[in-house]
Parts: sequence; structure tokens; C-alpha cells
Amino acid sequence: MRSALFYNVPLTAACMSWLLCQLLKLPIDRFRHKKVTIISFLQSGGFPSSHSAFVTALSVSIGLTDGVASSQFAIAAVFAFVVMQDAIGLRRNAGRTAEAVNELIAELEARGIVIDRQLKEALGHTPIEIIAGIGAGIGVSALLYNLCPIV
Repeated sequence: MRSALFYNVPLTAACMSWLLCQLLKLPIDRFRHKKVTIISFLQSGGFPSSHSAFVTALSVSIGLTDGVASSQFAIAAVFAFVVMQDAIGLRRNAGRTAEAVNELIAELEARGIVIDRQLKEALGHTPIEIIAGIGAGIGVSALLYNLCPIV
């Protein structure tokens, strides 16, 4: 059963591309912020977009294994589009709102009002983060499709 699950190319590609992007965030955060924490690995947002990689790898792998004319590919492609549109639109704007609220909190704290909580700002993705995730998803899918003996 476990080996059959591993040979589910779309599922394996999606999970591996997510893992790849999350692992890539560690050295990138080390370079940008001079520190790395487990939070860097677990959090959403940042470069590259693991959400985009995940749904792209799923879609591309389904297209490669079942064909781009299949209903499964259509569902996965629409799902991928919605996830990426949400990441670049709604979630990105929520992150910008969090930045503005955190600035207000800082101003209030400068005036002596203590607020012990800040909002997470890295919620969405920039277009380049999405593109990098798409590239990772395509790359992992193509690699697995060509290496996997059972397709």
C-alpha cells in the first residue's frame, strides 16, 4: 500500500515540491535576515511560494499522467489558479493591512500604550514568489514523471 501511494506521481510531486520550497526558505531567510528558525520552515509566505509549487506540481503531474484533456486535470488547473490568485490578491492585501496595523501599534507603544501583539505580515506572495513556486512545481513534476517507473 505504501509503495503504491509513493507511485501516485501527482501526490508525490505536490508534496515534494512543497517540501523543496519550504527547505529553500531556510537559506534565503538566513541570507536576508541573518537568522533561521523553525518558523522559517513552517510559515506561509516568502520566496518561493510553496502553495504555488504544491498546486502547480499537482496540476502538471495530473496533466502528464492522465492527459490535459482529463477532468482531473481541469479540476486541478482551476484549483491551482484559485490558490495562486488568492495568494497574490487577497492574502497579499491582508499582509499589507497587517503591516499598517503593526505600524499603528508601534506608534501607540511609542506613546506609552502597551500592546503585546503584532500581526503576521508575510501572508501572501509577490508575483516573483508565485513564479518561482510555479517553476519548482513544474520542475519537480517533470523530474518525477521521468524517473517514476510506474505511470
